Amino acid sequence: LIKENINKDDLLELLFNLSVKNTNADAGLIMVNDPMTNYVFNRTEQLSDKYVSQIISCFEKDMEQKKFIYIPGLRKSQYSAEFPLNYGSIFCQNIELSNRRIGQVFLFKSYNNGFDEYMIRLIGTYINQAVIAMNNAELLDEAIESARLKEEMSKNDVGWVPPKVE
Repeated sequence: LIKENINKDDLLELLFNLSVKNTNADAGLIMVNDPMTNYVFNRTEQLSDKYVSQIISCFEKDMEQKKFIYIPGLRKSQYSAEFPLNYGSIFCQNIELSNRRIGQVFLFKSYNNGFDEYMIRLIGTYINQAVIAMNNAELLDEAIESARLKEEMSKNDVGWVPPKVE
């Protein structure tokens, strides 16, 4: 499913498209902002960009404390007054890389109880696989950089002979 030489944008695009398609979500949002690498990725599906900041601020406090949230009856929940759109249910899960939260996936359905346990586990699996691939890419980048520095240092050492001590 995940190609060997896929870049982060393609990987997150794949994660998002699979999540929306395989849950039959009516709308979706993925936001990634990794302050350690300054990497940013955002996509929406059937969702106007003008609502993105409102959606994030509506669920931000709970998402800091939880790995995911599922609200089967959004219109009658504690979020109904703040939430700017007319969806019946929402599923949101954090994307965590190396023990730091770098983003979230939000999926919306127009009716209540829109996501079942299978769908929730499926999205979790997609996110975990994407995180493993991103982590492997980071490790590979570090190994390549380390090898490059080692080779550069060895080139600089060629021809250097320590002085004789008499």
